[in-house]
Amino acid sequence: MRRIYLDVVGRIPTKAEAVAFLESKDATKRQKLIDQLLNSDGYVQHAFNFWADVLRVKNGIAPGGQGREAGAAYIQWLKESLRDNKPYDRMVRELLTADGATYEDGAMGFYMRDLGMPLDNMAVTTQVFLGTQMVCAQCHNHPFDKWSQMDYYQMAAHSNGMAGPTPWPMRRM
Repeated sequence: MRRIYLDVVGRIPTKAEAVAFLESKDATKRQKLIDQLLNSDGYVQHAFNFWADVLRVKNGIAPGGQGREAGAAYIQWLKESLRDNKPYDRMVRELLTADGATYEDGAMGFYMRDLGMPLDNMAVTTQVFLGTQMVCAQCHNHPFDKWSQMDYYQMAAHSNGMAGPTPWPMRRM
């Protein structure tokens, strides 16, 4: 029971929660506890802490800490995705194909995080979603991997053109 709490909601159970679980005679109490915790705000917050770190979420996502509205929309999009148990492939697709204003599509926060730095965005994207580091290939062919400098700039071309008259909204050109 303690491990379930730690894994699912990131905390140990309260005394009352532990006593209630241990005193229950229900043969399916373990599965019911897991379902209850997976449907709780505690699960969303615990999973959010992990994904916010991976996806580099922060409140002010534009240079100089500006863009609090964009940061809030990104945070809201991520929490709603977790609450809805959105499949990972769909989350990634939404992040990588986001388009428009952040108030229309909170996933735009992934691009807004590196506003004006498409090469940094590409390096982070490949590290997060492909599990490989290509940043060395920005200046030269990667010394320990198969990535060439040409590969790096071809990948970076994917997000090239993310711009607008102001940071909000951004549209693909």
